[in-house]
Amino acid sequence: MQEILDEVLKTEEEAEEAVKAAHAKGAALKQEAETAASETIRKARQKARELIHEGVASEKEEAERKRKEALKKAEEDQEAFFKRKKDAIEEAADSVVEIIIRIDVEPDG
Repeated sequence: MQEILDEVLKTEEEAEEAVKAAHAKGAALKQEAETAASETIRKARQKARELIHEGVASEKEEAERKRKEALKKAEEDQEAFFKRKKDAIEEAADSVVEIIIRIDVEPDG
């Protein structure tokens, strides 16, 4: 009878040790999973920051390209306008010079 009791106590102790080991292993696995999840989240956030930075840089480059294009077109349009209006501009300038000469030549009064 004592043997049976000893065997039952021994089995209970072994079961208790197995449960403690399982809890410890479960806690370790949980910690490992939490650490892995934290690292995954950290990497995802870093990747998101990189993508945002790349997107902003790309948009800045595109805006700068469009600004240069618009400036070039404006300069070309201005040059074309002055070429088309060259005769009228020269005629107006000649008229102004002629008026100034007349004012300087005519006596006051």
